[in-house]
Parts: sequence; C-alpha cells; structure tokens
Amino acid sequence: NEIQSLTVSADGLWVAVSESGGELSIWDLVARRETARLKSTPRARPAFSPAAPWLAFITAETEGPAPGPPGRQQRVRVWNVAEGTTIVDLALDAGCRGLAFSTNGTQLLTIGFDRQATTWSVPDGTRIRTQALPELPRFSSVVEISRDLSLAAFGAQGSNLCVVDLNTGAERWSARAAEETITALAFSPDT
Repeated sequence: NEIQSLTVSADGLWVAVSESGGELSIWDLVARRETARLKSTPRARPAFSPAAPWLAFITAETEGPAPGPPGRQQRVRVWNVAEGTTIVDLALDAGCRGLAFSTNGTQLLTIGFDRQATTWSVPDGTRIRTQALPELPRFSSVVEISRDLSLAAFGAQGSNLCVVDLNTGAERWSARAAEETITALAFSPDT
C-alpha cells in the first residue's frame, strides 16, 4: 500500500502511518517496531494529542458501544498508542473531512461533510459544541486545522484555498493559491 500521510507524536516517540488501503500502522520509534495495525479510512490524516499518547483517526469499524445513534458509518476513534486500547469511539453525523486536538489535548475538533465543526471532550466523548460552516468546496482534497482550533484551511479542486473561522463559521478569505493541485496545508505554530 502507498503511504498517504505520516503523523508524529509531540514527544517524538510514536509515528502513525496512514496507508492507501485503509490501514493505519502505529510505530514505536524507540523500539523501532510496529505496535499496532488498525482499520482506518484511506487518505484521512490522523492526529496525535500534544498532551498524551493518544491518536485520533477516522474509521468505519466499530469497537464496542459508542455514543450516538446506531447505524453510523464513520467514527472517530481515540486510541492510546502506549497501551494499545481505545479511549473513546465517537459516532459522527456525517463523514469526517479533518480532525485535530486542542493544545492541551482535552478537546478534539472534527469537521464533517455536513459542514459542521464539532468540538468533543476527550476522554469522555461528550459533544461540547457544533458550529455550522459556510458552503465548502465539495471535493476538498486537503483540510488543516490550526492548533488553537480557531481556523480551518481547505484545499479544493482548481487549486483553490479557503480559510474559515471555526468560532463564527464565517469564511475569512479564499483565493486561487497554487498553479497545481494543493496536496498539503499547514498553519504556522503561532496561529
């Protein structure tokens, strides 16, 4: 399988490798070995908590009871990479475009295909708030969320970039930002 994305933990001890076949491998960088292989959603970038050995990733697989109505197809799982256990399994109202932890690791933000930005409490999985977003490009290829969970940038077909304020749901600006297709986005650490 082709590597779609790599995510390294804040402490530099773990790396998560998202593969094109819908698998997510977790690697212990000290022991230099794979510690877990999990079912994930292809092309969805996982996110490490900056405060704990927790990894959030998108999956269609269920593991035990999960909060929310039954029959949901996509979920976000928060996995303790050190212990190899699930912290919480969150049922989503719609497919997930992107996710990120808050700087203190106590909140997780998900952005759904239903144009909703939802903030969750971690580890209990309580939905804190949901913010409607403006009409977003249907085929957003890349999503990046700022560290303070206040902004999201979307890269879409036609090399367009759209930045949205996640507190108000308002579009900050959009522009044709590249000559080719946008394949990655990142906010500066001070954003």
